[in-house]
Amino acid sequence: MTIVELQQWVSRFHSSRCWTEYGPFIRTGFLMEEWASWHEPSAPRKSAGIVRTSRRNKLLNRFNSQSDKAGS
Repeated sequence: MTIVELQQWVSRFHSSRCWTEYGPFIRTGFLMEEWASWHEPSAPRKSAGIVRTSRRNKLLNRFNSQSDKAGS
């Protein structure tokens, strides 16, 4: 895989999850949350769409609440 192919794959991956509008740190958080959801041995498997949506919302809520505290 060339660097151009990798960049195209990353772009498609982030676009398919509607992550392109977020910065790199939030996207990294999404990746960690998604990876963790598939590697928890005792967790029941959920469909990928449900996991993405619920994890994304949970992470964004946590990020927004921390931003609000920092701005006060």
